[in-house]
Amino acid sequence: MLIPNRHGNSGAYRYGFQGQEKDDELKGEGNSLNYTFRMHDPRIGRFFAPDPLFKDYPYNSSYAFSENRVMDAVELEGREAFFIHGTILDNIFVNAIGYGGKENTYTFEKFSNGQNKYIVNNLRPVLGNKTSNVAFEWDGDNSDGARQSAAEQLVEHVLKNRKPGEPISLVGHSHGGNVAIEAANILVKKHKIQANEITVVAINTPMQKEITLENKDVRLIAISAKGDLIQAAASESKWSENNNVKNTDFSIFYDDKEGGLDVDHVGPSSANVKEWLPKLVKEINDQKKEKATYEKRLNAHKKANPSEKKADNSGGIANPRDF
Repeated sequence: MLIPNRHGNSGAYRYGFQGQEKDDELKGEGNSLNYTFRMHDPRIGRFFAPDPLFKDYPYNSSYAFSENRVMDAVELEGREAFFIHGTILDNIFVNAIGYGGKENTYTFEKFSNGQNKYIVNNLRPVLGNKTSNVAFEWDGDNSDGARQSAAEQLVEHVLKNRKPGEPISLVGHSHGGNVAIEAANILVKKHKIQANEITVVAINTPMQKEITLENKDVRLIAISAKGDLIQAAASESKWSENNNVKNTDFSIFYDDKEGGLDVDHVGPSSANVKEWLPKLVKEINDQKKEKATYEKRLNAHKKANPSEKKADNSGGIANPRDF
C-alpha cells in the first residue's frame, strides 16, 4: 500500500518490481498486479486466485506470493521443463530378475515426500527454465508406433501447460528422448512453435531411423555413458557410427557411476547427473562465449564497412549455432 506523499512511485511507470504490469482500473492505483495466470494484491501480499500449479507444491499455500519469501525470491510464471521417461520393459526374463514393469523403470516422478529428484532440480536452471513438469506418462511400449503416439500426446501436454511464447525444454531418458525429438518436430511443423524456442535433452537415447530431428534451429543435446549396452543394443546406427541420436548440437559422454544390471543406462540417477552436469554447464558457457565473440567481431566489421550493401554475414568467422 502506498503511504501518502511518502513513496517514489511514478504514475507514468506501469510495471511492478518484477516486471508485472499494474492494473489500476478495478482496485485503484498500485493495488493490482497482472501475473499472467492470476492477479496479485500487493496490499495484503496475496493472489485473488489459487496457483494453477498448486498440485505440484502441496506444502505451500496456493494463494501465497513466492512461497512467502518476499525478500529473496520471485514469483515464477511459465518456462517449464518437461521430463519424459523411457521404455517400460515387460517380459518373462526381466520380470523374473526383478527389473520389469513401471516400478523398475526410471521415471522423473516426485519422491513419496513430494520432493523432486536431483536431476529435475539441478538440470532445470541450467536449461534456463523456472519450473518443471514431471506429470507426463506414456505406455512405454518398445515400438515405433508407441513412440509416435507418445510424441503426439506429449505435444498436447506441452501446449496445455506451456505459457505461449516461453521457451520449451524436453528432457527424455532412453526412448523418452526419441519421444521428445518427435514431439519437437510436431511442435514446429504442425503448431508453428519457433524452433529456436525448443531444447531437447536426450539421455541414453538410442538412434532411430524413423525419428530424427528435422529443424536445425531446435537445440538438441545428447548425453550418453561410454559403455551403455542398452543404448547400443537398441540403436539402429551402422556399425561404423556411434549410437547417439543424429543432428545434435553437441554430445556429452560420461563414465557411469552406478554399475550393476542397469549396464550404464541410468544417466538420470543422482550419481551420474553429478558426473555429466558440470560438463554440460561448461559446454553451454563455452558456446555462449563463442557466440558473443562472433557477434562482437561481426558488429565491428559492419561498423568498419558501412558502405557494404550486403555485408558478409560470416565475416570470415565460423557462424556458431544459436544457443
